[in-house]
Amino acid sequence: MIAGMKDTDWLRQNPLHPGRLIKGSVLDACDDYPGMTVEAAAAKLGISRVTLSRIVNGHRPVTVGLALKLEAGGWGVADNWPAYQTRWDIAQARKKLNQPLATAPAEQRVERLTADAQAA
Repeated sequence: MIAGMKDTDWLRQNPLHPGRLIKGSVLDACDDYPGMTVEAAAAKLGISRVTLSRIVNGHRPVTVGLALKLEAGGWGVADNWPAYQTRWDIAQARKKLNQPLATAPAEQRVERLTADAQAA
């Protein structure tokens, strides 16, 4: 981690592509879940193997339509997948523009309240 950064800053700067989340939760085998191949998962989702491969490798976005298919397959809540994609897209745009992280509004309020309390 970079000195002076908070854990939340690091996560906001480097979120996982949602395809990596699919890979980790659906395709990679673990003790509790045997995992499945890209081909089997794609068939279950009703998409091509090539499309799913591009998504899990971070080359295509997780669309709203795919989010609904993931939910129907029992792989998360559809509402969360677009949020993961948006966080990743924003981080990539921020890097491309070399734009630093802004302080989150909640953190600004805490800092202001703390300063007011210390001044009183």
